Amino acid sequence: VGGGARRMEQPALLARVVKQVVARFPGEPRVALLRAQLLREDGKPDEARRLLAGLEDAAKLSMPLRWSLAGEYDALGDPAKAAAVLAFGPQDETSYAQRAALLDKAKDKAGLASLYDQAKRDATRPDPNRRLLLGKLAEGLERKDEALAWYASVPGEKAQAIARLRSANVRFGLGR
Repeated sequence: VGGGARRMEQPALLARVVKQVVARFPGEPRVALLRAQLLREDGKPDEARRLLAGLEDAAKLSMPLRWSLAGEYDALGDPAKAAAVLAFGPQDETSYAQRAALLDKAKDKAGLASLYDQAKRDATRPDPNRRLLLGKLAEGLERKDEALAWYASVPGEKAQAIARLRSANVRFGLGR
């Protein structure tokens, strides 16, 4: 209902709906997340950040909340903070890839290098997506020979095709 009120440009109705939701579910992290989103959209980023900061402990216990919180930090123009939030808890290919994208967006080479090292430690099985990601990270960190080695180790026909294209690009960059 609140989303509909917002799209129909009915701020009074939206305020009433949000007030009722907050009153009914005062401790619910998703309600605080909604309030932060509305504050951000209303041009009040500092207030939104204060609300989001209070959600970080709850986000450590809930993967969906963690992803939503990271999305809000990114929407506030803080991709490095979004990547830090996603670093909580167990990691998988999706979280590694999203963290890499956020750190790249933040132009955080040190963060990318740390993520690369972490993903390398966890790459004990020949997962094609992990090896592609490691190749991309190495490429972004200008570790061209390491990138070529990762791309060469990618199993699986579909992933190998992508790895070959990326390898060709790396080789071209090296003048080979």
